[in-house]
Amino acid sequence: MKIKKMFPNKFMWVVFGVTFGLLALSVNLWSEQRFSVSFQTNLQKDTLYQVFYTRKATDSFNEKMSVKQLVNAGQHEVEIDLPIHKLAKFRLDFGNNPGKVEISNLQLRGRSVVKFDDFSKFSFRNITKPKMEKNKLSFDCSHRDPYIVYKDKLTLKGGRSVDFYALIILATLYFLIAYKVVRYLLRFKIEEHHSRIDIVFLAVFFALLFVPMMHISDAEKSTQENRMLAKKPDFSQIYDKGGNFGKLYEQWFNDRFFGRDVLFDVNNYSKCLFGEICSNRKIIVGKNGWLFSKSFSSEKMYMNANLFSDKELDILGKQVLQFYNKLKKVGVKEIYFYLSNDKESLYYEFYPESYVKQHDVSRLEQVLVYLNKNYPDIKVLNFYDELSQHKKEGDILFSRVGTHMNDLGSFYEYYYMLKEIKKDFPILSVLKLEDFSFEDTYDCDKDIYKAGNVFNYSEKYLLNTRLILHNRSKNIIKKVVAKKSYSTVLLFKNENQQNDLDLFIIGDSFHLRYLNYLVESFSSVYSVFWGNGKSLSFSAADVDYILKNKPDIVIVETTERFLQRLLRLQFPKE
Repeated sequence: MKIKKMFPNKFMWVVFGVTFGLLALSVNLWSEQRFSVSFQTNLQKDTLYQVFYTRKATDSFNEKMSVKQLVNAGQHEVEIDLPIHKLAKFRLDFGNNPGKVEISNLQLRGRSVVKFDDFSKFSFRNITKPKMEKNKLSFDCSHRDPYIVYKDKLTLKGGRSVDFYALIILATLYFLIAYKVVRYLLRFKIEEHHSRIDIVFLAVFFALLFVPMMHISDAEKSTQENRMLAKKPDFSQIYDKGGNFGKLYEQWFNDRFFGRDVLFDVNNYSKCLFGEICSNRKIIVGKNGWLFSKSFSSEKMYMNANLFSDKELDILGKQVLQFYNKLKKVGVKEIYFYLSNDKESLYYEFYPESYVKQHDVSRLEQVLVYLNKNYPDIKVLNFYDELSQHKKEGDILFSRVGTHMNDLGSFYEYYYMLKEIKKDFPILSVLKLEDFSFEDTYDCDKDIYKAGNVFNYSEKYLLNTRLILHNRSKNIIKKVVAKKSYSTVLLFKNENQQNDLDLFIIGDSFHLRYLNYLVESFSSVYSVFWGNGKSLSFSAADVDYILKNKPDIVIVETTERFLQRLLRLQFPKE
């Protein structure tokens, strides 16, 4: 060959250089970044160890980001692999009722090795009287779910684990491709006399073909598509699954190649430009023009994918009881916990069918059943059945394009809540639907619509039935007590109201929607709003108000998506 005669040695060096370059670009195809947790243990009985891990310091531990390994009683060396390329937090669980446990030489291996010689840097949960020596931890535990959490922040990268089968296959393939491409480019220049610009263009074109393999995502789920991503197959599957290794490998690569999320967003954007309304990272487009938010994992709430554990329900119940007892102690006559339904629960029929329920019971139903069974003296309110009946009668209670209830839905929340409170306070005056007039207007609550930058949305879906006050009391005094970016405290005085009942209400933005009705029924209303999913807590001013005025009624309100707030109620000081 003419080329080989001109470049007898250089030709092959170029081929090998391109081959190694392609292998470097595609390093994520033939290797993985992994961590492993290793330690020595001495167990009284068989124990199911479980390691939880997160990529970011702000992420919470969950079952999907964990690895389990059953370890038999006796002395063993344990090593648990973590399929993750970056690690920020980790936690080690010891199963249920493990008895006597001893662990030592705890290490975390990634690109570097971290030795945990000091167990004082760990937080202990459900472990009493742990004995700590240098490099060793022992305890005797009969509790459920004991575990330890490393308190310091970690910024570690995983070490490389090579798949030699994939490496050999790819190296062979790349060598053949490099041989043909380099040979073609040389002939392109020497025999066909093309310019260097043409050669550069062709070289860049061929190089771009390999860009998608430069980074492989290790995500487990696609939030845009709401599905689990394919897992990397083991080479043994070429034998035990009928030779489907290539197909399984292609599915894994197609789900994880570099730039896939960007292409997905571009595809979505182009659909929107050409007249199709589509979901994006912030919103879900449902049926008949209904929009749903993705904020605060509301899609998981809809799918019943984030249920409370028995342990969490116990904590929640104790928190609620302690909150209730403290308020009773300072002279509050009645305390009500109002758990309101989100739009996803009440208008479930408009949610896309691709989102499938994972459990029959919702998190809200869990809490209602648990509290009513274990704490029957605490008044827990929810009006799903009543609101569903109005929906069947044709009333629209939520904004199609917003998170919150419209004026009509908010009125019904107020109405049924005060009907329950009136059983304890007969002098309470409750407004009726006949006190208001209606008009059709464009929806005022468009937070989902605005956040999602929705294209080509028909204005007919923005029409909504609003409730218009026609005889609101004129002598209501409103005072802003405190205001921050995520919280607001308001005090209302109704000089027309003769019942002399004081209300203290703390909750999220849903309670602000029916606050206009509440101020009509009480002589004073002290409202504490906490947004952005923040914990419901009392400031010094709130505590002073309660101690000084001893309000007749306290309402703690939270919507379904923020039920975890009940796990971390911050109580008023003594």
